[in-house]
Amino acid sequence: MSRPDLVLASGSAIRAAILKGAGLDFRVQKPAVDEDEIKREMAGEDLEEIAMALAVRKALAVPAPGALVIGSDQIMEFEGRAFDKPKSMEEACDRLLDMQGKAHTLINAVAVAKDGAIVYRRLDRPKLV
Repeated sequence: MSRPDLVLASGSAIRAAILKGAGLDFRVQKPAVDEDEIKREMAGEDLEEIAMALAVRKALAVPAPGALVIGSDQIMEFEGRAFDKPKSMEEACDRLLDMQGKAHTLINAVAVAKDGAIVYRRLDRPKLV
């Protein structure tokens, strides 16, 4: 029995490097998902629900019959607020200075789809200082 094809539904070079480092054979296909729209639609919802909804939508957005399609998302929570990726190096430095010595949480969601159905999902919330 052969392994199913594996597709990473992401444009993230880091996520691709993680799978490559794990020795997995996969292809990358960026999903057509408007993350900002989904976040607007879900404003006020629990951050875990938003992260999982994004991961699920990404996994389901890539048509790949017979393949396992991995969708994922990560939201950083700091002092009760959600943060997206910084838009500039200056913003990243300012954020790191604000966070120095303080705890923040990374909400990580992963969903795997096969033939249009979610077959696996996982959510983790590591707290980092």
